[in-house]
Amino acid sequence: TKPATPSAAPPRSWDKSPLKEIQTRLRRELKCAIDTARAAGELVLRLRPTLTKQTKLDGSVVTNADFASAQLIRDRLITEFPHDAVLTEEDTDDPSRLGFARCWIVDPIDGTTAYVSGSDDFDIYIALVENGVPVVAVTHQPITGMTIAAAKSSGVWFNDAENWQAAAVPKQQTPTVIVTRHWLGAPANLQLIKDLSQRIDAVAVRAATGISARSFLQPGIDAIVGVSVSDQPIGAKEWDIAPLDLIARESGGWSSDLLGQPLIFNKPTPQFPTGRILARTPALGEKIVVVIARFNGV
Repeated sequence: TKPATPSAAPPRSWDKSPLKEIQTRLRRELKCAIDTARAAGELVLRLRPTLTKQTKLDGSVVTNADFASAQLIRDRLITEFPHDAVLTEEDTDDPSRLGFARCWIVDPIDGTTAYVSGSDDFDIYIALVENGVPVVAVTHQPITGMTIAAAKSSGVWFNDAENWQAAAVPKQQTPTVIVTRHWLGAPANLQLIKDLSQRIDAVAVRAATGISARSFLQPGIDAIVGVSVSDQPIGAKEWDIAPLDLIARESGGWSSDLLGQPLIFNKPTPQFPTGRILARTPALGEKIVVVIARFNGV
């Protein structure tokens, strides 16, 4: 089914395109990311009837469509920006990326399990990181055509059937809803998330479906918390988080590690093993940081 349209400001008059208001330095990068994500989305839909599946070492599923999408995205980005590095979930990591100031971080299919099952709950993720900080982010849901785009200091837009609108995060709910998921530490962290939620009059939920930028721009989720317990690292990788980080911050929300510090990307090991926090408002993000610090005796 088609997801609800995110809360948004009235449509702008700038030629139905966010590129009209993007600072000049990032227009080309944003356009390339949007066009590339859509091309990858068309490709994975074409390949859906002829899938071949493998199981990776971590137990997750990967398909020929994941590899094909990764290759298409890498080829387009390198052709357009030959002096940038690219890190994708499905390609062999090239450590030389650490010497680049700019690195594209890509999840060629975020939600492969849903993709294989026939659900529409999967996306293409593309983000550009400069000196460890996301500056361009695009997520694209192939079946519905929903595209969400953001650029540093330039806001967030969503697109449905070629109608670009400036996005606004829905107001925080009462009670506040905090979610986690298996790749964020569930079920081992559920009791901690419940205890945290009680401290701030919130409700803890283990999400049954995927968590994406679409989830954040729709009513229903106020914060997404990943936290490891018993020294068990969570499965949050940079390609899972990079677009959400920028989209959250550019829409007036919060994204940080468990100490409240900004997330750093393009690291030697591209993951966040201890946890992360995403919230609709800085005030809510700060509350969660304070409570987690108390649990940890800080």
